[in-house]
Amino acid sequence: MHEKRDSKKAEAFKRDFLGILRRQSISGKSPIKIWFADESRYGLLPNLRRVWTLKGRRPHKLWQSKYDWSYCYGALDLVEGKTVFVQTPSVSLEWTRAFLEPIKTQYPSYEPIVVWDGFHPKEASHEMIPEGIHIVTLPPYSPELNPIEKLWDRIQDQTANKLWPTIERLDTVVGLHLKDWWEAPNKVIGLFGKGWIRSSANAT
Repeated sequence: MHEKRDSKKAEAFKRDFLGILRRQSISGKSPIKIWFADESRYGLLPNLRRVWTLKGRRPHKLWQSKYDWSYCYGALDLVEGKTVFVQTPSVSLEWTRAFLEPIKTQYPSYEPIVVWDGFHPKEASHEMIPEGIHIVTLPPYSPELNPIEKLWDRIQDQTANKLWPTIERLDTVVGLHLKDWWEAPNKVIGLFGKGWIRSSANAT
């Protein structure tokens, strides 16, 4: 949890999530699909994590000072466990739009609602938001409300404590792990649990 998190706003969002969904300007012509989205940065600077070792042994990890980065935009559908991922060299409004377009084109029979944090465009009327996509903004500094953070954490478990020779190699490895999630909808649904998110979505 972020140190600037407002617990009252976070709890209020969870209680009112169903109401927030119902207040969206839905056309009613198509079923809705609710996506939780965000992006993650990864790079050649080693990501060090705790490891198991024999009692009394202190593990040593290699280090390199390389500052090459890539990014991955991702979205999780909380009902069917569908996913959309786009790996990019940077983060920008143009890349954000390029990420949102597949949500529409790959699932044209649904009306999408995208839930993400306030660092992204907050209004569906923003010029970089494709027409027909509805936006719901999470409370500030509340990443724990977004289940996709758990997915990023699991991928970093697979890439941590290793030295990667090039960013292209790391891109390939991250892509393979993303493919594992793309092919396993039940794993994706497991990230949401049975709490406030799924109960609100099912009621909608």
